[in-house]
Amino acid sequence: MTLIALPALRSLSMCFYAPVSVEDPHLVKVPVSSEIHIMEASRRARWLAEEMGFNRIAAYHIATAASELAANLFFHVRGGTLSAFMIQDPAVGLVLLAEDQG
Repeated sequence: MTLIALPALRSLSMCFYAPVSVEDPHLVKVPVSSEIHIMEASRRARWLAEEMGFNRIAAYHIATAASELAANLFFHVRGGTLSAFMIQDPAVGLVLLAEDQG
């Protein structure tokens, strides 16, 4: 399992958080089982970042990270799920979570 949290502050410094509940309405989940899902994960993570108020450049950085995580799921472990969700503890941030089936 890979867990990356990006603060919604305008900085892209990475923070690491313990896994949190994903019952947030700002949740994106993409099952990754083919190459087309890599782009879908990237697109949906970027959409969520923009919805949360990240600027366009930061949203593209988040999309790139989501694409890399989804590609790793597909090419190295033959599938899994990429989730992106908002957290608010203690600051607002975005978490990218890559989970494989193993």
